[in-house]
Amino acid sequence: MPRFYFHHYLDGQFVDDPQGLDFADQNAAREYAVHLIPAILAKTVRATANTFFATEISDGEQTLCVVRSKVIVGS
Repeated sequence: MPRFYFHHYLDGQFVDDPQGLDFADQNAAREYAVHLIPAILAKTVRATANTFFATEISDGEQTLCVVRSKVIVGS
């Protein structure tokens, strides 16, 4: 089973994933990243500032895809 790494970017701050997780294929890894977004944003969104979050999915050698989300706080 292939291993995928989920490197996170939150408002310009990079968090490396040195361990990764095993998934059947790239589609399963991407679904996992998409399902993580609500939980991560729930912990990080502030009512007074925009929040940008991205997960870079890698096979350890190259970026396979990037899942992005953005919360814009309006007045």
